[in-house]
Amino acid sequence: MKLPPKREWGDYYLVITSPICMNDIQKRMKKDEYKSLADMRRDLDLMVKNCRTFNEETSGICQDAKVIESFFISQIEKELADPDLQRLEDPSGQSKDTSVAPSTAAETPQPASSAPPTRIKLVSNNSNGAVNGGSGNPSDRD
Repeated sequence: MKLPPKREWGDYYLVITSPICMNDIQKRMKKDEYKSLADMRRDLDLMVKNCRTFNEETSGICQDAKVIESFFISQIEKELADPDLQRLEDPSGQSKDTSVAPSTAAETPQPASSAPPTRIKLVSNNSNGAVNGGSGNPSDRD
């Protein structure tokens, strides 16, 4: 799914200050730009928020966004059921809200191993990338 064309949907870019689409998320995944599931989740949450801000809650595209969001959340919960993956997500063992930045560079924690980062694969059910069908809205199709 791509962002809507600016020429046809100019008002979208006036309302939505940080546009993002599934194609952007997929590109970032392929380039290994996500350092954690939380980073990817922030982008997905932004995409869903943008969808709900611009479209009516009962629209097909909002329904698709709900399905994508539910699927992603269920997959994260499955992945984080593994204690090793939980440590990768938060290597300090602390909640992200309670962590304290080190006062000097010498105190900066280093990764425990040089293992490659965990990768997540995005899978769709059909060729246009929409999960459970698209809505027909130009912003949810290639």
